[in-house]
Amino acid sequence: MKEYYGKAEDRVKIGMNDMIGEELRKKYENEHSLPSEHIKLPSDIIFVEKEEKIEMILKEEAIGKGEKNENMQENPAAFEGWAVVLRRYFKKDIKLGIAVSLNFEELKGKFEGNGHFNRFLYRVLRFQEQYGWFSLAEDLKTIISADDGFDDWLKENGESFVNNVPLQDNKESNNDKISENWVERMLAGKESILHDVIENANSEGNEIFRQLPVGLFSDTVKRENEVFARGSAAVDLWTWDGDKLYAFELKYRNKMVGIITELFFYANYLYDLLIEKNFTLNEKNTKKRGYHNLLKNKFKEICACMLVDEIHPLIDEKVLEILNENKSTNDIKISYIMRKYNMENGCVSLVK
Repeated sequence: MKEYYGKAEDRVKIGMNDMIGEELRKKYENEHSLPSEHIKLPSDIIFVEKEEKIEMILKEEAIGKGEKNENMQENPAAFEGWAVVLRRYFKKDIKLGIAVSLNFEELKGKFEGNGHFNRFLYRVLRFQEQYGWFSLAEDLKTIISADDGFDDWLKENGESFVNNVPLQDNKESNNDKISENWVERMLAGKESILHDVIENANSEGNEIFRQLPVGLFSDTVKRENEVFARGSAAVDLWTWDGDKLYAFELKYRNKMVGIITELFFYANYLYDLLIEKNFTLNEKNTKKRGYHNLLKNKFKEICACMLVDEIHPLIDEKVLEILNENKSTNDIKISYIMRKYNMENGCVSLVK
C-alpha cells in the first residue's frame, strides 16, 4: 500500500491541509465579511497545492476499499463537494488521487462484487466527463480509462444492469418529534408545497413521492449481483412534470458539503437509468412509493434540488453556477438548484 501518512515527505503534504484551509478561510472572509473559524477542510483528505492545481488524495475507506467504508456524503468521501468548493474559491483546476495502490491487472474487466468501489468509480467517471477543470492522477485514470478499465466495463455491461424497486410503502410514524424523516413526510403527498419548486406555471401537480431506491444489480436483483451499494441509499423526495424528473435531497439541521456529492450521484444515476438508457429500468410494475410512474412516463431532463433549512457556509449560488457548467464534453440535461425551507410552529414553508 502507498502510505501517505507517517513519512516525512508526506507530513509536509498533511501540513498543506492547514495552509490551504487557512487560505480558504481568508478568501471566505474577504468575500462575505463573515467569521470563518467554523470552516475547515476534512482531515481525512490530503490536499496538495501545486501551482495552478489543487490535488485531493482520498484514503481507502473513502473509495470503498477499506475495512469500514465511508458513506459518500461524509467529508472523507465527498470529493465532488470539496472539488466544487475549491474550484469556486481558488479558481484552480482540481486533481483527484487515491492513497492506496491498486493492481489494475487484477481489476481489468472484473469490477463485480464491490458496490461501494464501483459507485466511487462511477462518480469519478461522470464527474471528470462533465467538468473540464477536474482531472485524475495517473493510477486512478488508468483504472477508469485504460482498455478493459471501468469505463469499458460499464459500457459493455451497463444494459444488463437493473435497478432495485421499492419493496414496501413508506412506514408512517406516530412520532411527532421533528426530524429529517418528519420533514420528509410533511413535504410528500399530492398537496406538497414542493409543487412551487416546479418551474412550469401549468404544472401537472403530480404527487411528491418518498425514498426512491438507487441500487444497481447485474441481471437480477440479488445481493451477490450488486453493482452499486444497496444499503438504504435513496432519493429522499421525487416527482415529475412533463418530461422533467425532479429529485430532492433533503437536509434538516445538517450542514454538509456532501449534499453536493449525494445529489450529483442521484442525478447521474437517474439520467443513465431513465434518459440515456445506459442501465435497464426494472419493469416490475409496483405502485409502492410511486415507482410505476417511472414506467409509464418518458423523461428528457433531470432537475436535482438541494432542499435545506440551513446550508454549509461554503455552498452558495456561485457553487451552483459551477455545478451547472456540466456540459464540457456533452449536452447533458441535468440542472442543479437549491431551495430553502423554514420550520415554524410545526409547519414547513418554502423561503420565497
